[in-house]
Amino acid sequence: MTLMAIEWKRMYDQKKILGSLPLDHTDKEFEFEQCKHYRNQRRLYLWLSLVTIFLSTFYAYADAPVLDFDKKMEKIEFKIY
Repeated sequence: MTLMAIEWKRMYDQKKILGSLPLDHTDKEFEFEQCKHYRNQRRLYLWLSLVTIFLSTFYAYADAPVLDFDKKMEKIEFKIY
């Protein structure tokens, strides 16, 4: 989440710079591209965070039935004939 917050601040700062430039300024297009870049990075980090949370939850759900597997194996007795 920290990377997403960093990109959020960068995008916000870039928007302020973009808004302060006059319309005919030569760097206006560059600043707009920077703003788009930081917005895309923020979205990417958001999606990666959501996927990580989903996979962690799924893994915990799938791993829960085998949590007491070792205890079950201790109760099983093997008899050799």
